[in-house]
Amino acid sequence: MGNIFKSSCKYNSGWNKGNACPPGFTVTESCSWWSSTITCEAPKTGFDSRAVPVSARFNMNGACTSDPTSPDSGGATPTAPPSCPNAGGVSIGTRLTPCCELGFGACTPKGWANLAMCADAVGDMVFDVRNPTSCTGKFDGLSNNFAAQEWCKDAGMDNCWLPYSMQADNSCIPYNKDSAGQWDKSSGWTATSKKGGAEIVLVGAVPVDNQVFKNGGSDIPPSRKLDVGSIGATAGGGAMCVVGLVLVARKKKKKQKSSASELEISGGAGQV
Repeated sequence: MGNIFKSSCKYNSGWNKGNACPPGFTVTESCSWWSSTITCEAPKTGFDSRAVPVSARFNMNGACTSDPTSPDSGGATPTAPPSCPNAGGVSIGTRLTPCCELGFGACTPKGWANLAMCADAVGDMVFDVRNPTSCTGKFDGLSNNFAAQEWCKDAGMDNCWLPYSMQADNSCIPYNKDSAGQWDKSSGWTATSKKGGAEIVLVGAVPVDNQVFKNGGSDIPPSRKLDVGSIGATAGGGAMCVVGLVLVARKKKKKQKSSASELEISGGAGQV
């Protein structure tokens, strides 16, 4: 007699283990009689030679002052921000942020704090794009959401996601346009999925003030350079850099502001 407690995962109509995730992704199941947890794991190899890693970002707030006046206008200076975690985090600078009164509408500062801006040390070679504008969203630091049974498995779909990679110029290319698909427009909020055809490159972000960070620059101490692990080599043998950090570049205004620096992007990453 078989194990009566053993149960297979329950998939939505039209979905199964063979199509729950895009080609190249791994379907992971964790299921019981009471629940079915199905996830998509991103591939670790097979990326386009033009792809570069792009890092998700996160912020860490320091302690708030009790002075509603901004330090830039003579208010109390907040304490130093917390440090980005040594394991998996890279510091990309700090900035002032208001501590708002609870309520609706615009923020009414009740104090000010220093905000630490951090980035994941390991960049993503592939990420989910839910419409052409998501290319800029990933550059802005969005994390991934590879939801199973929600990707565009058929042509003509729109309320779904497709796997893409980022190029050194911040534009996005489909991970596999023939089998996984691509969006039929290069920009805008509305598009539908299609299979094959000429490659459609999604419009990428424009760096603020045309400034970028340099790997190991003043905002990224040499001892904590961006780490892309086993995917950190270019065809020429140079170090590959993580993009997606450039929007926080600013000229130094006061001591609370991060100093400007640049991120040097390799011209072309080697096939992984």
